[in-house]
Amino acid sequence: RESNMWIAAGGRGLLRVNEQGVSARVTGARALPTNVTAIFEDRDGNLWVGTTDGLERMRDGVFTSYASAQGLPSDSAGPIFIDDGGRTWFAPTTGGLYWLRDGRVVPVTRGGLADDVVYSIGGGGGDVWVGRQRGGLTRLRFDDGELSVERYTQAGGLAQDSVYAVHRARDGAVWAGTLSGGASRFKDGSFTNYDTTNGLASNTVASILEGGDGTI
Repeated sequence: RESNMWIAAGGRGLLRVNEQGVSARVTGARALPTNVTAIFEDRDGNLWVGTTDGLERMRDGVFTSYASAQGLPSDSAGPIFIDDGGRTWFAPTTGGLYWLRDGRVVPVTRGGLADDVVYSIGGGGGDVWVGRQRGGLTRLRFDDGELSVERYTQAGGLAQDSVYAVHRARDGAVWAGTLSGGASRFKDGSFTNYDTTNGLASNTVASILEGGDGTI
């Protein structure tokens, strides 16, 4: 929102690329942990950073730490996503899915998520979608304070149950990139699958991005 590009640069830490093309490592009152694994900017402009030491929230240049000492289940943070209700969803690399709001950490135990590794989190329109190591694609939604969980697998048309990337497009379609089965588009209750026979360069789809014209 301020015309910066933020990069989770692994062992190089957190990088900011500004309009002058200068790359700079950002630190708060203390040095940010060197291994940055994930990054997400919420609607308020807060930057959420996943590191091997937990979660960091950067607001107005100040970092706030969330780790096992604050009740997080693991110090190793995987993907991060902020939903429309202000919940911070995160998935430790050791497995499971959790959300954080107002200092409260809640595990998601339904749908087999407690025993699976979440590779990717996306969403919009009140939905949260997660791509899983073994459990396919899962949709989560809060209705009147109750969490509903729907799971979609290869048996129901998904290209593969190992989903590495997930993205909800502006038209409401959900795209899932799999580890070796190509990509799936879920819209109006059914899947359309794409792989090398349809022109993909590879059946391994590690990330999905939507262009300004709606092109995936």
